[in-house]
Amino acid sequence: MKIYVGEQVFNYTPELAFNYENAPEWAKPSLSFLKEYNSGLEELAITTSGSTGTPKTIILSRSQLEKSAFKTNSHFGLEKSDVFYCCINTHYIGGKMMLIRAAELDADIILAEATSNPFASNLPLKPTFMAVVPLQLANLVQHWETLISDFGKLKNIIVGGGAIPPMLEKEIVNFPIPIYHTYGMTETVSHIALRRVNGYHRSGYFTAMPMVEVKTSEEGALRLRADVTNGEWMQTNDLVEVLSPTTFRFKGRLDFVINSGGIKLHLDALEQEIGTYLPEIGIKQPFILAGLPDKDLGQKLVLIIEQYKMEEADSLKTYLKAKLAKYHDVKAVYSLPNFAYTPNGKIDRNYTIALLGL
Repeated sequence: MKIYVGEQVFNYTPELAFNYENAPEWAKPSLSFLKEYNSGLEELAITTSGSTGTPKTIILSRSQLEKSAFKTNSHFGLEKSDVFYCCINTHYIGGKMMLIRAAELDADIILAEATSNPFASNLPLKPTFMAVVPLQLANLVQHWETLISDFGKLKNIIVGGGAIPPMLEKEIVNFPIPIYHTYGMTETVSHIALRRVNGYHRSGYFTAMPMVEVKTSEEGALRLRADVTNGEWMQTNDLVEVLSPTTFRFKGRLDFVINSGGIKLHLDALEQEIGTYLPEIGIKQPFILAGLPDKDLGQKLVLIIEQYKMEEADSLKTYLKAKLAKYHDVKAVYSLPNFAYTPNGKIDRNYTIALLGL
């Protein structure tokens, strides 16, 4: 196994011979982890992203890590001859598992700094498997004509770390490489279900991977158990529609539901819907929905947009009211010069809302 970092090449051997002192600072945590994993790491303490709650530390066993890696490698038919491209943050489970999948196969891996557009030209090898976040996918698609010479051998792309914006999903319908949206979390050792988002086999439903069973709680939230959860049932805060013991549709977060005048509003679903309308009127910057206290409604639905011209707020509310279902209209629009983000690039909802100072 060889690890490519820019023009540097490190050999991943049982003797742990590689020295990474001269590697770029951003690459050192990844190289350090690979070295530790190769030395027989038995337990991994990893922190959740904190995008939907307080970050917490999860302890995962080597057995869980190996099972998760085997599951993904088997599903996509990955072999030692494949070349992995890791351009997501390896501080979190998604990035860690990209390293482990390559290590378990003794396959070569290219490391790139986790930026919004980590697609440098003139790569040392042509990747065949890659994981990205939605923003990175958008940049890959946008610049595909100039990147195809380096990334044209990709067999599959997996996308995690958040929802794929509806407009982006429309753009990638005919993209030439299979793209899969992943569902998972730190507790499930990255993804445990996949949804094809382009091509003939695209679907609006996630299909669980082997050894994964799903059902719902009384509130409609997903419950699951799998070999990677050591056979124990795990309760999530994700509202889903379960079609079978192995298929489900993601509807939103249980804690992203507000009660406005007796009407329950699912913010995730509304964000997806509004995300199809805003680009039509030239609004492409990040946004979130929130429920703020209101003396009449209990909670009112508000739209917060990064770097938005507030003089257009009234016309925006009128536009959305004509598009959205009754009682789903936005009661107020706010703008912030900059949203708060977690270290892995997700919007920190609670902190962003707090920035309003209301």
